[in-house]
Amino acid sequence: MLSLRIENPQVEEIFLDGFCSDKESFFQFIINAYEKQKFLASLDKSCKQAILQQNGELEETTLQDLINEL
Repeated sequence: MLSLRIENPQVEEIFLDGFCSDKESFFQFIINAYEKQKFLASLDKSCKQAILQQNGELEETTLQDLINEL
C-alpha cells in the first residue's frame, strides 16, 4: 500500500482542483503521462536515427530492426 503525501503546493493544487482529490484519477493520469513520455522519447529516437541515415551518418537499418529496438 502506498500513501500519497504532496509537499509541492502547485501539485497539490492540481490534485485538489483538477482531480477533485480523487487519488485513482490522479494516479491514472500519472500512468498515462508516463506512457506518453516513453512513446514520445521512442519517436524522438527514431526520428533522430532517420535523420542520421538520410544524411549518410548512420548505416541504414530495416524497419524490422527499428521495431525490434523499440
